[in-house]
Amino acid sequence: MAMKSEVEAQLDLSKLRYSMVWEDAYMLSEGLDIRSTDTVLSITSSGDNVLHLLLKEPKKIYAVDFSPVQNACLQLKMAAAREMTRDKALTLLGYTGTGDERLQLFSELKTLPADAKDLLSKNGTALAEGLVLSGKLEKHIDMLRANCLDVAIGRQARSAFIAARTPEERRSLLLSWDLDKLYDLHVECGKQLYGGGRDPSQFKYSTTSSTENSRTVAARIIRWYGREASFCRPNHYLSTNLLGAEAFRGEACNDLDDHLPFFLQSANFSRLKSLVDRVEVITGSIESLMTGTFTFDKANLSDIFEYMSEEAAGALIQRLADCCPLGGRIALWNFLVPRRPTEETNSKTDGKHRFEALNGLSSALVATDRVGYYGDFVVCECRRKPER
Repeated sequence: MAMKSEVEAQLDLSKLRYSMVWEDAYMLSEGLDIRSTDTVLSITSSGDNVLHLLLKEPKKIYAVDFSPVQNACLQLKMAAAREMTRDKALTLLGYTGTGDERLQLFSELKTLPADAKDLLSKNGTALAEGLVLSGKLEKHIDMLRANCLDVAIGRQARSAFIAARTPEERRSLLLSWDLDKLYDLHVECGKQLYGGGRDPSQFKYSTTSSTENSRTVAARIIRWYGREASFCRPNHYLSTNLLGAEAFRGEACNDLDDHLPFFLQSANFSRLKSLVDRVEVITGSIESLMTGTFTFDKANLSDIFEYMSEEAAGALIQRLADCCPLGGRIALWNFLVPRRPTEETNSKTDGKHRFEALNGLSSALVATDRVGYYGDFVVCECRRKPER
């Protein structure tokens, strides 16, 4: 009998929750180490990381989400890859162009499934404004930018930080930022993440208050800016966080590729056309796939485990291990609820395989994280359970 997702019944699945993926695609692909023979399982979200992994040319990707709207987001990007030049795709998705141009391009799509086209048509305002920043979380980040960054730092200072090309220049600019004020503003505004950026049901297993959670996330964001001062690398997550649409439409945009996800960069987009048919989009839960016949080699599981009880998470991790060959890998994020395979959870379940966290690799990748929101990233490898 198929397992059901705990959070699925509690979410409003008619809303676009994410129009970007705020989980570092570079960490993900490095951690999973995709090979040409791999079958990959991935949470869809808005599809960015599915397409990033696709560029590693695995044999197959199953993109799964219980939200039809999130899957429609991916299907839109896949249709753009099949039918459009990169310039037109950038306009369609909201990085360039006008609202009228976007709606015209959308109407011309031929390979977008009818149900996906219907769902996205109901969000015509989002399409016209630019889908890339139209998700519920992206609107929350817009609010934080207006009420925190615009008050404490100012756009000119943030643009200069993005434009800086050496760590020394970025560190010098960061010293002029009022980070204490920014932290305080983030703590106050961040409380609105409940029902603002995320659905309250997604915090069911958080054991700390909204104020404490807000402090935790605010501190991560401040550390993120310091980390990016040291790395001083192109980072579309950072530039979108700091500048919003101005990152790719405004004067701060000197090189558009620096402000785009990997799959849309000039060296990569044209490769997608021959690859997108390797992706199968499935509306449902990961749990519903865990049957005796389904198998995968690598899996991007986003942060799904923190939306379920520890017992349910342990049971699902074991079901995943039963469907994965030895040496296969899963990758997952923790936002506010720690979830990972442990000796305790492994011992509570039957099955010949288990997932074991690759702590050294995981820690090394966390140190390079391009996104400042998450508390942990865990890569696990499928290994044989010891005989009892």
